[in-house]
Amino acid sequence: MAVLLLTLCACAGSGRTDPDDALGIYVAESAKFLGLKRDIKRVFDFPVMMELKANNEAVFTFDGKEYDLTWSIQKDNTFRAEGGDIKLKGGVSEGVMVLDNMMDSGAYVILRRGTEIPGTPAPAKTFDWWSGDWYGWWKMTNCTGAYEGWQPDRKDALCHVTKTASGLLNVTVWDEETPRENDLAEFDMTVADDGSENGAVTSGRGYFMNQNLKPGELTVTDQCQYADTMLIKGSYSIPNGSFDFVFMLRPWGASWDDAAEEDMPGHYGDWYLPLIERGARIPAVFDLGDAE
Repeated sequence: MAVLLLTLCACAGSGRTDPDDALGIYVAESAKFLGLKRDIKRVFDFPVMMELKANNEAVFTFDGKEYDLTWSIQKDNTFRAEGGDIKLKGGVSEGVMVLDNMMDSGAYVILRRGTEIPGTPAPAKTFDWWSGDWYGWWKMTNCTGAYEGWQPDRKDALCHVTKTASGLLNVTVWDEETPRENDLAEFDMTVADDGSENGAVTSGRGYFMNQNLKPGELTVTDQCQYADTMLIKGSYSIPNGSFDFVFMLRPWGASWDDAAEEDMPGHYGDWYLPLIERGARIPAVFDLGDAE
């Protein structure tokens, strides 16, 4: 656990963690106590959470009580949160927080950023609809600068969505030119029960191509003219050019027969259907030879 704490404090050698990147709700998931790593429920019989807000404000939930704290990240990347008699110290980086000897308990507690708060779980159907493998296409629009002329270019896209231990949905996207190991995009999504059939999602941190994504920077929705369809929209900008982009995806194995010709994936007939007909799983690399 000391190695993990040092790693977080060093932030993988990348310097001090940007406080804006640390904002969010962290939920305790495990702890090292008496030399053993244990599930948090075996150490504490109540939820342990830390919410880091803007302006160095924090709310720490412990033993059924909420404590208002002030938090900071020191020059050596050490995380501190204090208020009244409470003094907490540890590290925070890339959605993971470690608190050293939390509340004098003798435990090193690991918290992970997420939105599924213990005691108020999101409906299973919400996660089930978004989770799994997806197939479709993506394209660029409103291309400027170096990307002018790329607008008609549309590529088949593949996607995998899975629920994480911290209650997020993790999204990985690759396409016909980019294998999964060098994915085109990866980001987290939070889930909320807004009363709709599939719930509402909000994009979190991640990246598209070589550009980092901030929370809420992408629009992800199931509101489409076609049923069982996920749309992902966003924009990409570098000094010498920019473009907007959209992904249209449907569950792996689903038919696209109801889609208009302009909304069909380019390799639906010569690649996707042959794979589906023989029960193939979504591949990590797009290869037209797989359809032979």
